Amino acid sequence: TGVQTCALPICMLSRLPHPAGTRWRRQAGKHTGRCTPTHPHAKAPSFTLESLSEIDTEQSLTAIGAPADRPPSPDGHVATVTRTARAAKINGLKQGLSMGLAAVTAAIVARVLGPTDFGYYAGALAAFQLALAFSDVGFSLVLTREMANNPAERGSLMRSTVHAQLMWSAVVAAVLAGLGIAVGGTRGTVMVVMAPAVLVSGLTSVRQVFLVTFMIGRLFVVDVLSSVLQAVAMLSAALLGFGVVAIATASAIAISVNQVVGSWMGWKLVNPAPATSAQRRRITRLAVPLGIASIIASLYFTIDQVLLTWLVSPADLGHYAVAVKLLTLVVTIPGFIMQAGIPALAQAVGDRAKVSDIAGRLAHWIAATALPLCVGLAVFAHPAIQIGFGSKFLEAVPLLRILMLAGTLSLAANVLGIV
Repeated sequence: TGVQTCALPICMLSRLPHPAGTRWRRQAGKHTGRCTPTHPHAKAPSFTLESLSEIDTEQSLTAIGAPADRPPSPDGHVATVTRTARAAKINGLKQGLSMGLAAVTAAIVARVLGPTDFGYYAGALAAFQLALAFSDVGFSLVLTREMANNPAERGSLMRSTVHAQLMWSAVVAAVLAGLGIAVGGTRGTVMVVMAPAVLVSGLTSVRQVFLVTFMIGRLFVVDVLSSVLQAVAMLSAALLGFGVVAIATASAIAISVNQVVGSWMGWKLVNPAPATSAQRRRITRLAVPLGIASIIASLYFTIDQVLLTWLVSPADLGHYAVAVKLLTLVVTIPGFIMQAGIPALAQAVGDRAKVSDIAGRLAHWIAATALPLCVGLAVFAHPAIQIGFGSKFLEAVPLLRILMLAGTLSLAANVLGIV
């Protein structure tokens, strides 16, 4: 039939005890992995790769060669921590490149538009980011935890979550578009243009399968290329003088393409199990409490710009938006570090020592990355604004120092909130 197969010990699928004296050895092939028995009478049945899509790789590899009635080896925890560190490094590199491009793009766009037009753009963009937070409402966190704990149900869990999130995202996108129409003007038009990207963000949960399976590297190229595409499109619209609406349109298209491609890749990693109404209700029930906490955090960082749209002049909002942009880049770092650690924390639930060890490592990584940036930007706020955004935005210097102080105090909340 042309379907690739690989031979694996049946104990990895059924969790039955190993036959006496049997150990399994993994042999690397050109296209498939094969585990062959060293016991002379043991047989290794074959299965299609599709049928093995739901194997819990971490538990399976640590179980090879150990009787089923023995307690798990501590090496499994070490391997989980190691893979979590690798995922965090890859995610960190990806986010670093993406944030670097975003910072350069924002700086150039701000220079081209000036404080007033950038203020209009920033106000609409803040409403869009707030809509994105509402569209997720905890679905991604819950799906990551559930897939890590229930590997055999990943396909149905993913479909149930996406169905619920897409329906909710459609409501949020409609609200954003309606508010844009009501507001009118440049700001309102940008909100309407960005609304379809909120709908497509209902697919965000699919990407969590790469974290759960520790295959975050597969998204690296897609996300980096999408960031490059977004930066090129936005800069082209800005430098050619097409205006704020064109810049927002380019950004929305790039975001939507990234979500669709990443989701398409994620669907290929799970089995085609159908969604169930019971799972949809359960996922939604679990997501709401986490979503409320996530929305509160998003409100903390974005509601100010939305409110200031009606309280201050567009130029003053532009100055404030520049400082907030740098703050957003810094606080994103602990976010993706903790995101990479969710699968490991979920698997360690019930073992206080393991949870403490993983949480301590995550806190250490945050302290070594985000904390120096907060302190550095607070101390060197003037040259950072001068070099990045130009002399037109120097009024943002004291605002940046205040925001960096708040960002420093918020770092600990990332670890405690996820745990």
